Amino acid sequence: MPDRNTHGGLWFPTPAVFERPFGRCPGPSAPKGPFPATGWRRHIQERYNKELAGYIIIPPWSETVQYYCARVPAEYRDDLIDYLADKKIHTSVHFKPLHKYNIVKEMNQREYTVADTEWKKLISLPCHTAMTEEDIDYVIYWVKQYFNEKDSIQIYDDVIGYDGVAFAERNKIDEDYQCI
Repeated sequence: MPDRNTHGGLWFPTPAVFERPFGRCPGPSAPKGPFPATGWRRHIQERYNKELAGYIIIPPWSETVQYYCARVPAEYRDDLIDYLADKKIHTSVHFKPLHKYNIVKEMNQREYTVADTEWKKLISLPCHTAMTEEDIDYVIYWVKQYFNEKDSIQIYDDVIGYDGVAFAERNKIDEDYQCI
């Protein structure tokens, strides 16, 4: 696997990435059009969806792909985040439920059991215009490697995704979908 450029333990793109004009897509197959950056993020989304299906619960299709927020078993999420951080892959947890913040917690005593359960499964994988094909391969490789090392984890088969479509069916939909 390629070496990662590091600064303080976090992955940063190579200096050449910073020399590119804003919004330029690094990949040779990057879609053309008025929003090439969005097209590149869609490409990353397609790669993750196809190559990580069965390892993660893929998020619903997004036209803008602001985040790639997938689901994994809650008991493994934090360990996966640490594992990927050791590989210099920056992940994040977006969308902490509002009722978990102190200011809202004081105003609302209601319980939100679904939100409390589901947000612990969320992980945002890198999805930005500075990524190259090699970066995408690197992320996919290490996510798969993590789950392959965990013999006790049941790899997802026909788990229903966010939008109620089983993976087998979703994979067919993804293959048929043509990104502009």
